[in-house]
Amino acid sequence: MIGLGPYIVQAQTPIGHIYLAERQNHSAEQLEEERKALLERTTRMYALARLTLGNVNIAATTALQALDPQGRELALRRGANVVMPIITPQRLRGKGGRKGGLGERGMFHLLSF
Repeated sequence: MIGLGPYIVQAQTPIGHIYLAERQNHSAEQLEEERKALLERTTRMYALARLTLGNVNIAATTALQALDPQGRELALRRGANVVMPIITPQRLRGKGGRKGGLGERGMFHLLSF
């Protein structure tokens, strides 16, 4: 089983503080382009893993939904063959946690690599 996903930084961590400081003067358009580029790079890695490793299980991770509501579906089209479900009850989503509200794109910032 292979799990690929974007590196998502929670804003209230030391790395998150650095990320915010480096991007404080970026426009909304620049941040949106960075988000799109991160989604594209991540899903290309799905395709490369499928082409090079063949018959392996590749999980479409929930972190992709932080970049795009259809992120997991895009990963499935680009080589993933396992869906990682979100089993957190709807009423508890966006309450913080490990990634600061996964699926709530505005609640945390993304770090490109």
